[in-house]
Amino acid sequence: MEDITDEKKSHLELLSHHVLEYLDTRRDLFLLSLTEKGLSLSSSIISVLVWAFFGAITLLFLGIGAAIWIGSQLNAPALGYFFVAGLFLLLSGLTIAITRNFVRKILTQTIFKLIQENNTSDEADS
Repeated sequence: MEDITDEKKSHLELLSHHVLEYLDTRRDLFLLSLTEKGLSLSSSIISVLVWAFFGAITLLFLGIGAAIWIGSQLNAPALGYFFVAGLFLLLSGLTIAITRNFVRKILTQTIFKLIQENNTSDEADS
């Protein structure tokens, strides 16, 4: 009788060891997946920021060039700068008004799509 209980204990210990090992592996897999998603997101954000920086610098120099050219055409350098500043202000207002809901909608759809892709890939891995 005692031999059977010792055998059951060893099976239970082995089973509990495997369960704990499985849970530890699942935790490690979750952390790796979370790290991968975080790195992907940070890479995308850095890429967008770099493109925005270079785009802003380009737009700045184009604006200065346009202001100088318009000022020389009007024989009033300051007027060229005011004209370009007003144009940029108008474009900024239009861009904000048009894209506020558009960007939110695209971001929401993209996030939902990423979540669905990750869920389907996680289910396929299981």
